[in-house]
Amino acid sequence: MPPVFSFEYWFDLTPEPLAKPALIFLLALYGATLAVGVAARVLAAKKSGSMYWAKGGAKVARMCFWMAPIGFLLVWFAYEQVQFFGSRFWFPAWALALLVWLGFIIKYVMVIVPERAADFAEKARIEKYLPKRK
Repeated sequence: MPPVFSFEYWFDLTPEPLAKPALIFLLALYGATLAVGVAARVLAAKKSGSMYWAKGGAKVARMCFWMAPIGFLLVWFAYEQVQFFGSRFWFPAWALALLVWLGFIIKYVMVIVPERAADFAEKARIEKYLPKRK
């Protein structure tokens, strides 16, 4: 078992090749990320929901369509044992970037969407009493 909690393990510029179970796990993870992106794009394209929820789905799809190819590229670098880009620290960096991006999307969905929906509802409530052109 490798010393996972050591500094040298993560920042070794010439790491050992990925084990086959780790390779399969990472490929499945990045494939699932790509599948989530496709599903989010399809659901965001449906016109049945609010435009704000559609924007949220588009944000998730954009995140997945960027992060999945980057993940596949990291696996390829690790498989080919490219000296700097095949290092192990790129995988936690990828996960951290995904979590930060996901945090911004969650903030959009949980904070900004309800505010904008409330503003839109208030504006629609007021405008029904305003005169309109004939």
